[in-house]
Amino acid sequence: MNSFVTSKIRGMRVLLLTATVCAAMARAAAGSGIDESQFTAIFNGKDLSGWVGDTNVYWVPGPGILQCGGREGVACPMPATTPEEIIALAHRTYEYVARSVPEAELTALKNELAIDEKWYADAKKANDAREMRNATRELRSVRRRILFKHPDLQFKRLLAVQRGLPFSQESGITDQYAGRWSRPGPGLVAIDNWQEAPRKTVLLKDKLPWGTVFNPDLHWDGDRVIFAFCDHTRKPESDPKACGAPPSRSRRS
Repeated sequence: MNSFVTSKIRGMRVLLLTATVCAAMARAAAGSGIDESQFTAIFNGKDLSGWVGDTNVYWVPGPGILQCGGREGVACPMPATTPEEIIALAHRTYEYVARSVPEAELTALKNELAIDEKWYADAKKANDAREMRNATRELRSVRRRILFKHPDLQFKRLLAVQRGLPFSQESGITDQYAGRWSRPGPGLVAIDNWQEAPRKTVLLKDKLPWGTVFNPDLHWDGDRVIFAFCDHTRKPESDPKACGAPPSRSRRS
């Protein structure tokens, strides 16, 4: 995996895949009898022909290199922070949801978006900072409600994990996932009415000791869940012999 190099250029993440590795992978696939017709190429290593992603944020600086941002006019997607970005995102959200929802169900929200957009424009023209903030807040709200109209979000209950923040006392690439560095919390929780007025139910209360839950995997039927757990009430042995640690040896000169 050394051929994958993640670096930071001008504050943006860049993923590099060398042309040499591409060729080696192709040779390996050919030699293993893999039917290449069963796969779809997403990057030809030369240009964005056939690229299924956003061509406005990616470009090809050299053979086998696909880069997000890093040059003038090409920037990686960033969270919408300015009012203008929030308005643009709200319109894109509406267009996306409108592909799957009847127009009649979105009419009221579309009108509300237009009203809030005019509210912000009038406040900006009057240089009224308070009204600009209020309008921006409402623009975020209506965009959120538009998004929640999407068919894929029509469910009433969420399964989540609640634990201490930050969730780990260690930031190492592997140590941050070790139980001994985790921060405890209530664990598995069910969140009802999550779109409007969330209500939380702690599922493991009085069923497990105080600890940390990781990586829940919900069964297809939705009636069972498997997860990792670290017991924070259990203290490590202070005596190395008691926990089976090998004896230490020192070399004498």
